[in-house]
Amino acid sequence: MKKLLAIIMSAMLAVSMVACGSKNNSSNDANSTNTPSASLQEIMTQITDVPSMKDLSTMEVEMTAEDWEFHTKTKMPEGAEGLVSDAMIGSQAHSVVLIKLQEGADVEAIAKEIYEKHTDGSRSKWVCVEPEKVEVVNKGNIILFVQSYEDSAKEIVEKFNEIK
Repeated sequence: MKKLLAIIMSAMLAVSMVACGSKNNSSNDANSTNTPSASLQEIMTQITDVPSMKDLSTMEVEMTAEDWEFHTKTKMPEGAEGLVSDAMIGSQAHSVVLIKLQEGADVEAIAKEIYEKHTDGSRSKWVCVEPEKVEVVNKGNIILFVQSYEDSAKEIVEKFNEIK
């Protein structure tokens, strides 16, 4: 009886650990060299206007040096600008970050660092939830970093890739 109880409790512990575990279906697709002429705010408005987000309440804020590392797990590059749109409910793993780097910055290296730091198995910024999809893409010197639901991430990246 004690062995059976120990097995059941071990199984319950394993299940609870999996519930808070990592779930990343990720890709890194740094691409295009043409920087969009629109502001980060204009780009954010365009790319987050997707069907899968119609019921998701978000809040947009400009990133400062103090909160840059929280959102990207990297140090803020000199002269960089950032805008983040996060879910207003903390149990929803959704975040869209736009980063504009200075001309001449190593965009691909920064995008790669952000991607790797969010797919290395370490904890995310949420407690006990993980995004279904992590995407980091760029157009010229603008990086899009999305952590969200599979459909939302796909739609946001598609919209970003359409921006001229």
